[in-house]
Amino acid sequence: MKRCVTSKILVLSLLFLLSGRWVKAQDLRLFRLDFIEDDPETTIVFSSFSDVYRLSAHPDSAALPDTLLDYNAPIYLELTDSYRWRFLDGVGLKETDFLYAYNYESDSLLSFRIKDMKVIAVLNAYSRGGKDRHEPYEYKIGLQLDIEDLYELGPFYNNVLVCTAKTSPFSKGKMQRIQWEKDEENRFPEHYPTITLEDRLAPLESGTVYSYFLDGYRYYLRDKWLEGRIVARHLLAVDEKSNFESIVLNRILFEGESASFQPLNGMSGDAETYQWTGRLFKDKPPVILGFLYESFGCERIDFLQKGEPSNYIHCDNRH
Repeated sequence: MKRCVTSKILVLSLLFLLSGRWVKAQDLRLFRLDFIEDDPETTIVFSSFSDVYRLSAHPDSAALPDTLLDYNAPIYLELTDSYRWRFLDGVGLKETDFLYAYNYESDSLLSFRIKDMKVIAVLNAYSRGGKDRHEPYEYKIGLQLDIEDLYELGPFYNNVLVCTAKTSPFSKGKMQRIQWEKDEENRFPEHYPTITLEDRLAPLESGTVYSYFLDGYRYYLRDKWLEGRIVARHLLAVDEKSNFESIVLNRILFEGESASFQPLNGMSGDAETYQWTGRLFKDKPPVILGFLYESFGCERIDFLQKGEPSNYIHCDNRH
């Protein structure tokens, strides 16, 4: 009997620890804002959760009302009652939780209680036409926001991150625009993430080196050329307090069918800011982001700490 009680305590303790990790992971589950024009005078703003709440035709899947599946159904519809409950339960949300929208360029943070938000299903633009009936997976599903409530965020929604949690995970006022400078001495720490990547980059020609310094970290970026065009970039960040011995970020960026390079701040004549760095999250290392346009995948945020995994932004980028 004593052994059974002890085992039960151990199981409950393990479940508590796992639950704590899950909640912590949920705090950094990031999304973007989507915009749909229902008609010339109406813009629907919502945050799609379809990356974590997949709809399918399987009977055990999260269901949608039949009114949405008819070919002549409206572009979007509010989900209420059991459909709302299924969604919230499926993505691990409670009515008392909040949705936080943070624009790190304007440093504007807004919060909305989940119970005050609509759950909507929106037909994916790439799925329209040619059939008598839509399938559930052709829809995006998420939380709707009133566009009038978002004016404080500023006009650049590309720099808005969305997160659902009990308290905000964002740190205000700590993100900085990276101002790249060409390193005339062409200094670059010769370190590669893996031998495989080193071999892959070996045939490429090394190009311009750019650098930036902030809060004890030195950032390096080097172009890699093939047949007259940049096909890769090597991004490094080092902790200067360790006499350049501590590499906190070592990443190779590749251009290809699914990704292309964003302009470098201050190097293209473009006044827009693309690369950002700083302490975006509470109790987390500094981050860096803004290097690639993703055609099929989703952006990622890298942390300036060795061994800290990147955080991918859920974007439901279906084509």
